[in-house]
Amino acid sequence: MKTVFPFICVLLMTITNSNIFAARISVESCDKEVLAGTAARVTVAWSDISSDGYKIVVQLENWDTKPAVLFLVDLNEFESTGNKTFKITIPEDTRSVKGCRYVAAVLSETKNWEDIQCVSDSPKNVRIVNGKQTELQWKDFGDKTIEFSGYTWRIKEGGKYGPGNNFFSASKDNIWIDDKGWLHLKITKRKEKWYCPEIVLDKPLGYGDYIFKTVGRVDQLDPNIIFGLFLWEYAVDYSNAEKINVANEFDIEFGTWKDPKCPPAQFVCHPWQKKGNENKFWFQLKSDDSKTSHAFLWHPSGMACRSWSGHSDRPQPKEMIHSWFYGGDDLPRNEYPRIHINFWCIEEPPSDGNEHEVILAEFKFIKSKRLKK
Repeated sequence: MKTVFPFICVLLMTITNSNIFAARISVESCDKEVLAGTAARVTVAWSDISSDGYKIVVQLENWDTKPAVLFLVDLNEFESTGNKTFKITIPEDTRSVKGCRYVAAVLSETKNWEDIQCVSDSPKNVRIVNGKQTELQWKDFGDKTIEFSGYTWRIKEGGKYGPGNNFFSASKDNIWIDDKGWLHLKITKRKEKWYCPEIVLDKPLGYGDYIFKTVGRVDQLDPNIIFGLFLWEYAVDYSNAEKINVANEFDIEFGTWKDPKCPPAQFVCHPWQKKGNENKFWFQLKSDDSKTSHAFLWHPSGMACRSWSGHSDRPQPKEMIHSWFYGGDDLPRNEYPRIHINFWCIEEPPSDGNEHEVILAEFKFIKSKRLKK
């Protein structure tokens, strides 16, 4: 089969068939959510088309994601006017992806997209859901939730998990909301075991500005401790994790990773091992109640990262601590990564043997219509 071009390229092609002004094809109805391992159903109607040397092609596609998504079916025998419900098989191992659309076209049997009678498409509001991948998002999390900044978050509990091979707990000793509505995360010791907290947003938010407003000395964490604010999507297969961003991960992290010479903060796109995917920076706060904000603006072209003093949504230049733009090949795909917030130990307890706590005053998400794609 010849190369299939993205639909956008179709608009630039020369349509050579003489029936161009009479031939019509349209997507009448379709499944807007398709489970991997099943078939997507789409009803197509057409009129006044030539069947001599032509075929009807119906495909489910997304050229905005990497790797691109394309599944299709052909119909070679048909009347000049008619309709049909097509079934497009979606392989079981297809990953979850949103922003897909159906395209229906009448193409030459020999020239394919180089000779088109007519073409039509649906809105980009179709999503493929991998049930196994969806279940994976909650495999480390129980049913306990917490309300913070107007969002519902699930709490990790019930076992020893990554990162850091820690015991994670949903206890109010480890995670709670105070009278101000601030989130407290605390690493505690109970019966000779150390427990860490982690929460995850119950839904993905997509492109937009993710702002985290902290209180306290996040610049002076114990060398064995990391405070993470990050996008993450559990993957079915991590075998290529050092080559590609399989988990759609992007981090704001505080901690020195057991190295006293290491800066106390970093923005990271994974795989972190790749040159240009990691940006560490120094900053120094003045008091235990210091207020700072840290954010990444996720856009199809990159991630605009900033840190600034105070809790303003729009900081002044004099308030800026650090900024960095990431536009590399490993940018998270706009699929189903959710925000995670965790506070954890690197393979061993805090070096000083004490319990430790961090505070998040607010999480804010700003969705911009201009960022939709």
